[in-house]
Amino acid sequence: GFVPEILDVSILDSVIMVPERDAIETARKCAKVDGIPIGISSGAALHAALNLAKKEEYLLDAFREDIVYGLDKGEMLLND
Repeated sequence: GFVPEILDVSILDSVIMVPERDAIETARKCAKVDGIPIGISSGAALHAALNLAKKEEYLLDAFREDIVYGLDKGEMLLND
């Protein structure tokens, strides 16, 4: 996958690969259901977070708080 030159991978705990189709679908669903237009990269981040949240070890941690940043606006999906 794409790795930006400025990304310091040594600080990452893990990487979750998300198929482009899933990223686009999640971005569109976020816009349709929640009214929040996000782009494909934010769709990928949200898709990964939602899948992580379903895992048992995350469900058992009552004090866990996760944040997903969406830094794009979804303009690429407007004409599809």
